[in-house]
Amino acid sequence: MRNGSSRTSLGTASLVTMKQIKLQQVAKIPPSPKGFEFVSVSVSLKGEALFLYRDKKSSAFIGRRGESPSPRPSVSAGGHIEFNYKLIVTDGEVSEEIALPPLDFAFPQVDLLSDGSLVIVNAWAQWKSKEEHHLNGLIHSRTSGQQSRFYAGDAINEIGVDGTDRIWVSHFDEGVRGIVITQSKDGTFDFKEEPGLIGREGLNCFDSNGTLIWQHDQSERYIGDCYALNVADAAAHFVFEPDFDLGTVSNNFASSYRKVGLNACNCFAISSDRALFVRGRRRSVRAVYLMNLEAAATPGLRKCQLVLPNGKPLKSGRAVGRGQSLHLFTKKEWYRVRVEDI
Repeated sequence: MRNGSSRTSLGTASLVTMKQIKLQQVAKIPPSPKGFEFVSVSVSLKGEALFLYRDKKSSAFIGRRGESPSPRPSVSAGGHIEFNYKLIVTDGEVSEEIALPPLDFAFPQVDLLSDGSLVIVNAWAQWKSKEEHHLNGLIHSRTSGQQSRFYAGDAINEIGVDGTDRIWVSHFDEGVRGIVITQSKDGTFDFKEEPGLIGREGLNCFDSNGTLIWQHDQSERYIGDCYALNVADAAAHFVFEPDFDLGTVSNNFASSYRKVGLNACNCFAISSDRALFVRGRRRSVRAVYLMNLEAAATPGLRKCQLVLPNGKPLKSGRAVGRGQSLHLFTKKEWYRVRVEDI
């Protein structure tokens, strides 16, 4: 489990003088649709912000993620709770509001395929057997309205679609351990480990139809918890427990790893020669570290401070790393910085 520790371990890395990084303003945060409340924000491969909102009437059925396994959808007939969502897709200048089909997803994550189709994955998936389980992945065509469901695994941390429309899914510790949670009629929960669940590999890749095409090899490097995932055009990058190293899976599924020297990371931006790591909780920003990827085996970490266009330090915000860009979302503003410009 994640303990949210604020302690920073630099290991063999060297920490040099703090550097200020100036953020660029992208746009104002769009207002919530009437009757809906903010759920999450993610960023597409093209750099569009994806703001997800849920019908306020649904809130009574939602427990905070991580507080309890509820509401994992039941796989029995008639046991699903459906929620209404709206998605605002914006590049900062042009925005589009999309009403999603009713979903039995309490904790959905969203990304886009190259044709604009929606990939929606719920963080939790009820499992009874290989023949009876909740299909917590959905691909929804916005042009034809056609939908297809697939099983994406349980305890999902993040998703991302790469430049060839492959869907990458990372898992946190419950998924890696294969913990199956069932609820009895009296409302109590039972916990047991189930061998063979796809989440046990920590990181998986699906094609644009939701078919599993690749899994991380736990015998190569063990992922206890995939803390951060950044899916770029031709690679998937990730930071994982227990070592908090940086892993990269190339376009042909070749894996490589390198030391970072931090003991936590909840998101990051990365280019060919540098990476910007963010430490915090639930995508908040506590500290930022710049790493030179062209350095020798011993990495150099430089603690940085994010500052607003007016020169004042960023005090709070949600951080999202996608490709070379780190995006920061406050209550009113959307900011961005590209690591290649630092």
